[in-house]
Amino acid sequence: MKMKCRLGEPHNGWLPFNLTINDYRLEIEVSDVPQNPVDNLVTGLGQALDGLESETWLNLEPASYYLRFSPVSCQGICFRIEFADQDTQQQKHRTTELELRGTREEIILPFWRAVKEFESHSFSESAWPRTDGTALTMLEKTIKS
Repeated sequence: MKMKCRLGEPHNGWLPFNLTINDYRLEIEVSDVPQNPVDNLVTGLGQALDGLESETWLNLEPASYYLRFSPVSCQGICFRIEFADQDTQQQKHRTTELELRGTREEIILPFWRAVKEFESHSFSESAWPRTDGTALTMLEKTIKS
């Protein structure tokens, strides 16, 4: 499996989010309202590494994508991309665009690398809120252990 994630340069509360998995491509711009999806992703990655199910909401206003991480074995993760054409937390209104299984390294590390690279850039607070440093540090310790 070949997975690559990239977070682009934010502008006025919008963030280019690009994800490529084999032949699948997701190229969207996500909103920082009502929550910072990068913070949500960092938290979700940490939960997935702890063997818990997690979800990251990518708000497109009004549509949404959801990145779902579910444990399937000691080192395995089921990863799903779901789409809803309107803002809804109800799973019954979502369609699954992609579902795959892989190791923690195959699924988690591409997102982690994207967040680390994104955080290395400087941008104004009006363009995008900074990511929670404590959560980033905790995730990094978990990944390196």
